[in-house]
Amino acid sequence: MKLTNEQQNILNLIKNGEKFLKIIAFAGTGKTTLLTEAAKQIKGRKLYIAFNKAIADEAFEKFKGTNTWVKTTHSLAYNYVIHRYGYKLKQNYSTMEIAQIYNIDYTTAYNAKIIFENFCNSASSGFNEETMTDEKRLAKTIFEDMLNKKLSVNHSFYLKKFQLDLISQNITFNEYDMILLDEAQDTNDVTLSIFYNLPAKQKIIVGDRHQQIYSFRGSINAINKLKAKIAFLTHSFRFDEKIAFKATNFLQIFKNEKANLKGLGNNKTIKTKAIISRTNAELILQMKYLIEDKKKFKTIREPSAIFGLALNLNKLENKEKLDKEFNYLKSFDREFKSLSKRKKEQYTDILNYIEEIADEDIELLTAVKVAKIDNLEKIYKKAKEYYKTSDSNLFLTTAHTAKGLEFDQVTICDDFPCYSSIAMWFKDSENLKKPNEGYLNFFLNNCKEQSQIDELNLYYVAITRAKVKLIDKTDFNYLNKEIAEMKIKEKIEEMIGK
Repeated sequence: MKLTNEQQNILNLIKNGEKFLKIIAFAGTGKTTLLTEAAKQIKGRKLYIAFNKAIADEAFEKFKGTNTWVKTTHSLAYNYVIHRYGYKLKQNYSTMEIAQIYNIDYTTAYNAKIIFENFCNSASSGFNEETMTDEKRLAKTIFEDMLNKKLSVNHSFYLKKFQLDLISQNITFNEYDMILLDEAQDTNDVTLSIFYNLPAKQKIIVGDRHQQIYSFRGSINAINKLKAKIAFLTHSFRFDEKIAFKATNFLQIFKNEKANLKGLGNNKTIKTKAIISRTNAELILQMKYLIEDKKKFKTIREPSAIFGLALNLNKLENKEKLDKEFNYLKSFDREFKSLSKRKKEQYTDILNYIEEIADEDIELLTAVKVAKIDNLEKIYKKAKEYYKTSDSNLFLTTAHTAKGLEFDQVTICDDFPCYSSIAMWFKDSENLKKPNEGYLNFFLNNCKEQSQIDELNLYYVAITRAKVKLIDKTDFNYLNKEIAEMKIKEKIEEMIGK
């Protein structure tokens, strides 16, 4: 395959021995083609670190015959930590399970769980003893209980243990000739520390800073953090100039991006279609509408992953038997029953109670909203049936799940809260008075809240899944700075009740 001038220039840098290189690769710009070509032309042992197993599986085929070891950071850590120390693995711990294990209230358990995860995702070598709180002590206890095999370990723990062993030189690797870290925008500090501490003659980090959407998991966008020579890939093979213009326009208005994304795609045939939502609740509503119209579809994720928690919340409310993996929800029922009569009347039902006490648990809050959708069980059964049997070319997915995928036609649902997210930043800050430079410019110059930036990035991820046709049902269908300023102003006034 003939490389673009951008790709060839970067390949030349690699071949000339650039020790540290970061490549900012916009959506569909041929980064994998470039990396596989580099792996072919650089002799010796290479390691390609993928963000997740799906990317690793795809990359494994592409890197065949290049003497490249393809791994996720978790698989690197798993092979070393679990086997070496003989730990037992548990997929995850819910907040309620932590509360039950340590006999504490839900809020303390939730905060301790967040602190534990933040520590595991950090580059830190230990807990700061000078700033100890009850929640931090519990988080440290959880970590130590896993370390001492009193508690089964989860994925966050064994990745952290791998990093700690690397920096303490309790583990050694033979030097690689080149290490490639892909999807760097979703890398967290612990992964970046592992990347730094693995020995290699050349290190190359690749990603799109506008596709960082996992800050809630501790991702820190290593593209911005790593100091290295910078190169750009801006020519997208996925879509044409029309979609490229929309993506560029959005990034320049809302992300202060200076580069122009160019569309080189020339496909005209529509074979695959996708509906992309921000939330599971909207996705399930889309399923409902399609079922009513007798149209088949297929979800990208297994339906039980979309519906499971919500269905069991309904079972809890209706006093039905819970699925085994959701037995921890019974604790909510016990807490609700212990409330005074007046308090129970205040919450109306157990779902409203859960929504109130779990105000920062995003997974649980989304599930409560889904649980309130009419005929949820029927929609689930039909989605499950279609997932197993349908050969439909219409796929349903959230933007998070859509990352890395592409479809000929994409419809974007209207539940992307970009303007609301920006307005919320103003509402939660001391900047409610309209700044002299306008709301939008003030936000761009001052916002450091990654959760707000993630919302903007999610929309960019969604629109850049389209190859041929994009149907945008959001407020961003027609976009310029004046409209954006007006929309932000309207949302702020709506939120503060003017």
